[in-house]
Amino acid sequence: MDGIHPGEPVILRLPYPKTGVQLFDDEGKEVKGGLISLDQLIEMSMTLTPKPDTKDGAMFQVDSESYAVCEDRILAWSFEGYREASIEELPKMVDVLTPQSLVKTFAAGFRPEFHSSARDLG
Repeated sequence: MDGIHPGEPVILRLPYPKTGVQLFDDEGKEVKGGLISLDQLIEMSMTLTPKPDTKDGAMFQVDSESYAVCEDRILAWSFEGYREASIEELPKMVDVLTPQSLVKTFAAGFRPEFHSSARDLG
């Protein structure tokens, strides 16, 4: 029999960033990395989350930390300046600090000027 055999590992190529795909086993636990077989995949569920439509300049908060969206990157902000932040460590739900009127202004094409500490990271 040619083609895929149920016990062999499979490769899924999806048009999503790695942060937008989550795979869950039959008990609802997230599967992280590694090879899985077609038999295992049949028992799993997959969640595809598109990249959020967040525009440069939008600020949000997680716990007491503030973050900014800058050129498709997430930067942590403090009074000392900006630093790189890992999107994998952030929760799916955050508190948006930027007023909706400014988010709409960013969506209309306005690009904010960032402090040099943010520009120097890119």
